[in-house]
Formats: sequence, structure tokens, C-alpha cells
Amino acid sequence: MSDRGALLRSDGAPVLEVRHVSHGFSVQRASGKGIRRGFVSALADVSFSIERGETFALVGETGSGKSTLARAVLHEPAPAEGTILLNGLDMSRLKGKEAFAARKQVQMVFQDPFAALNPRWRVEKIVTEPLRVHGIGNRQSRHEEAARLLDLVGLDIDRHGPRFPRELSGGQCQRVAIARALILSPALVICDEPVTALDVSIQAQILNLLAELRERLHLTYLLIAHDLMVVQTLSQRVGTMYLGKICEVGPTRAMFDRPAHPYTAALLSAIPPRPGIVTSTKRLRLRGDPPSPLDPPSGCRFRTRCVLAQEVCAEVVPEQQEVGPGHFVQCHFPYKIHDYLAEAASASSGTPS
Repeated sequence: MSDRGALLRSDGAPVLEVRHVSHGFSVQRASGKGIRRGFVSALADVSFSIERGETFALVGETGSGKSTLARAVLHEPAPAEGTILLNGLDMSRLKGKEAFAARKQVQMVFQDPFAALNPRWRVEKIVTEPLRVHGIGNRQSRHEEAARLLDLVGLDIDRHGPRFPRELSGGQCQRVAIARALILSPALVICDEPVTALDVSIQAQILNLLAELRERLHLTYLLIAHDLMVVQTLSQRVGTMYLGKICEVGPTRAMFDRPAHPYTAALLSAIPPRPGIVTSTKRLRLRGDPPSPLDPPSGCRFRTRCVLAQEVCAEVVPEQQEVGPGHFVQCHFPYKIHDYLAEAASASSGTPS
């Protein structure tokens, strides 16, 4: 197994760099005039990076482009425009064996562990299959590696290795999926809603496991999540996506304490209050429904649902601004949402602002 990790670099460069990535696809819709064709703008000029050893989370409503971006990182399919660098390597330029070797450095943990595991295979075969596909090791060394990885995720090779997925609980299946994702020593692990399908009592265990493995194995995660409490628990940095664009990126604490973009503020205001904690934060409700990605709004894509929208928002795409250390936002009126919320709270209480 001497070739494992051969693509890793130790020069301090980001593990993943996404540069100006855009992607879309054609769709067909039935209408009164027959079949109409359209083009969905799924990703629009997306850029961010993930440093080695960190967890970067992407959040946003359903349809915002998070999963499309994850597939673009995996090159399934490759993005139509832009560049994705993995450890400094341009994945789009690699062909044949080089591309095959590079892609093993990105592994994925899926939302539904039952659907992600082959129901006809036993656990040990599921975990070792990536090694066999890449021609790594022999039967004995693969068995030993499976035993090591299963032990890391809290399972036992003798007890759980011979079982089928149907004989395991949801939490155990997700542990198997995590072991399989890690067995190739990937540079990047994409966690796509890794606890959504699990019972609440099990979710905390899997989150703690992912955090422990990141520290112990120096892993790098791209976390895709709807649950902002999961994001707050696991991530060091957060990016919010809306209709194919990243509108704000920053350190998790800064984003949660004082978001600069109205969309981020709206997402955070929807978090249910914790028991015993009184908050004066007013719920920020978005206007209407998300527009169709077949016809995204001009200028700022969020403007049709934004309480701060003005004429300039329809005419000009906002430029990215740095509003704090490592904290970037694409908005014509960064932080103005807090003035709006303060005035709304004063008005509702009858207190002069």
C-alpha cells in the first residue's frame, strides 16, 4: 500500500480550491404549448477554498446548489466552467490513470447510509472494496486495514464484518460508510447531510465521531448540511449558498454571531430557540418563494426575497467585500440587516429606536 497518499502535498496549500466554477444543465418541461426546453443555472461563479485539517460547511435551502457543487468537486460531472484544484492538481486536466488515482483522494459520506451500502455485500467487503478497485494490497492486508478502520469508527471486524447492512442499525451503517470513505486515506471527505437520516439519539454520536476522526487523522471535510446546529458543532468556516451562488463565507463564530448577508441572517433566525434561553432576535422571514433557476433574477439573485432590496440590487451584481478577517460577503448593504431587525424589534415593542 505504499502508493496511498502519493498525491498529498505538505506545502501548506489548500486541499481544495474552487475557482469561478459555473455549471448548468438543460431540462424539458411540459406546457400547454408542448415540450419547452430550458437551461438551469445550478452554479454561478462559485469560488472558495478549504484548508488542510478544517471543516468547511455549505448551507442553504434545498435547490441552492450545494449537492451540485459536491458532484462538481467529484467531477461527476465536471463543471462546465472554472477550475477545481485538489492538492494543487487541476482535476480537469488529468486523464486516464492519473485521473483515476487522483479521484481516490476525494471520498463521500452520503445522507442515507442504507441506500449507500450494497445490501448484498457483507460489511468487510463493503469497506475493502475501494482498496480492491484501486489494486491496493492483498487479501490479508485488506482484512487488516478493514479491521483498523472499523475499530476507529467503533465497530469490530469479527462481530460486524460478516454482517449484511440489513442486520445493522442506521448508526452502525453510517459508521460502516465512514470507514469505507476513509480506507483510501483521502485528502478530502465530502459529508452530504451525514446525520439527517438518523434518529436524533444517534446523530450526536455520529457528529462526535466525525469530529474525533478529524482531530485524530487530520482529516479535511466539506460538510453539506441544512441543520445549522450541526454546522456550528462541526465546522470552522461556513459558506451560505443561494440559487447557485455563494453569498457569504467566513469563520463559523463570526457568521453565527453577526452575519453580514440578509440571507445568512434569515437562515440563522430560523434556528429554534434553546430551552431556557431567552432571545430578543426577531424572526427574519424571507419574501415569497425561491425564484426558478431557469430564470434567475438579474443583479443580486437574492433581491426578490430580500427586505433590504433597492434598485441597485436589480441592476448590479454585488462585488465581494471583506468585512472581517477571512469574512467575505457579496451584498450591496452588508450588516444593514441588523439595523433593520433592531428597528423592527423596537416597533413591535413600542420602544423608540
